Amino acid sequence: MELLATLQCEDRSGIVNALTSAVLEINGNILENQQFTDSLTNTFVMRTRFESDSKLEDAQASLAQRLNRFSPNLQVRDFSKPKRALVL
Repeated sequence: MELLATLQCEDRSGIVNALTSAVLEINGNILENQQFTDSLTNTFVMRTRFESDSKLEDAQASLAQRLNRFSPNLQVRDFSKPKRALVL
């Protein structure tokens, strides 16, 4: 199953390590990763697409546990299900 994790939090050391460790913990493989830090607001954002045999709920739990110390706005979803968007 391909999953997409997005997160936003205050920029601190160790965020990328925590996310990649969580993906490894569920026997995942990262397919694509982008990250950006806004130096004006000290905000870190990251988007990671990965594959894993784990269920969506297990992946969410693993990432949430590993990233908890960063208090992120974290979302994990099934990449095969398009996210609906409204364009005006």
